Amino acid sequence: MEIGQLTLYNTLGQPVSSILNSNVINTSKLPSGIYFLTIIDVQDSKTVRQLIKE
Repeated sequence: MEIGQLTLYNTLGQPVSSILNSNVINTSKLPSGIYFLTIIDVQDSKTVRQLIKE
């Protein structure tokens, strides 16, 4: 899958990070918690995954 955009949301639905045309998102400065990662590929197919940062 070729990534078009990655967006990371907190549990309130607020975007905390967004990256275009990359498959890497830096979470090192984010506090521990639950996040939702939205992946949109170049064909506009959308996938959402839960991410837990400890």
